[in-house]
Amino acid sequence: LCNWAAEVMKKVGMNPRVVPLGVDTKAYKPIIGHIDINGEIITQEALKKGIGLKGDEFLVGMVAANIDHRKNLELQLRVFAEFWRRHPDVRIFLKTNPSPLAGGWDMVKLTQKLFGLSAEDPASPVFMTMHEHTDATTEQMCRGYNSFDVYLGAAYAEGAGLPLMEATACFPAGTQV
Repeated sequence: LCNWAAEVMKKVGMNPRVVPLGVDTKAYKPIIGHIDINGEIITQEALKKGIGLKGDEFLVGMVAANIDHRKNLELQLRVFAEFWRRHPDVRIFLKTNPSPLAGGWDMVKLTQKLFGLSAEDPASPVFMTMHEHTDATTEQMCRGYNSFDVYLGAAYAEGAGLPLMEATACFPAGTQV
C-alpha cells in the first residue's frame, strides 16, 4: 500500500499500514557481459537463443497479468502488429496468461486476429510464454528482461508496476527508458 492510498483510507476511518515496495537489485540486474556458471560471457544473443529465438532479432518484451482490460494488452499488441508490418524481423516476447480471466483477453484468438498467425506458427512475431498459472523463477525473469531490446508496458492503470521496475533494474546504467 502506498502513502497516497493510506491517506485516502485514513480519511474514511481506516488504519492502513504502508508497505514499501521495490525490486531486489541483487536479483534483477544487468547480466550481459558477466560470466555465467559455465565460464562463458553472457551475451544478449545467447539469452535470446535461450528462449527459443535465433538471437539476432530485435526483441520487444511484455510482462503483464491478463486479468482485466486495464493492462491494455489488446492495444499494445495492435500497435506492435503495426510496427511488425513495417519491420518484419522484430519479435515480441509476451509473458502472460492466455485465458480471459476476470475480463482479460483470449490471447490465442487475439494473436490470430492481429497477426493472421497462431503463436505456435514459426512465422509469428509473437513469442509467448503463456500458461494458466504462469510462473518463472527470478533468475529466468532476469534473463528474460536482459534479452529484451525494449520493454513495452502501457497499461491504462497499474498496481505497483513491478514488471516495469524489474525490467528497468535489468537495463545497463545509462539506458534510456
